[in-house]
Amino acid sequence: MAKKIQDTPQEGSSLNEPPEERPLVEIRTYSVAADGRLEELNSYPFETYGTCPVVGDTILTRDYIRGGATPYVVKKRYFVDEGSRYAGWALILQEVESVGEPIQLWGEWNEATEFWDKLAQEETEKFNVSVLREALRGAVAKKPKSEKDKKGTYDPRIIPPS
Repeated sequence: MAKKIQDTPQEGSSLNEPPEERPLVEIRTYSVAADGRLEELNSYPFETYGTCPVVGDTILTRDYIRGGATPYVVKKRYFVDEGSRYAGWALILQEVESVGEPIQLWGEWNEATEFWDKLAQEETEKFNVSVLREALRGAVAKKPKSEKDKKGTYDPRIIPPS
């Protein structure tokens, strides 16, 4: 088996987490090396794509080695039934030139992602502050005095002046 180019943990996962069960349906991508051998690029659960890319589709993938993105065009696709409970799609990809529209799209996509991530973070911080304020308001709110407290009996919550 060829070494995967992009073998980096998914965002949100941790190296200390136990491995998940293998997905029932996965999509594996391959490129053809100069000597004609297939080299696996990556493998993701089917849900990552939402649908199986078709011949002619362009896939932009983060290039962890060179940085940026690498555009690939789907040249062939095969459905592989392992005969057990597992199956999936094998996509044969061809790398295309990293200029023009695909790279512009990659930049725009990442800028929008940064914008929406920042907005979500700000909204989360606002929500957390409001929850904290409400909790503090409840913690310091004066409790209504009982009839005993009104008559001048000792209230252990109040420290007498020294």
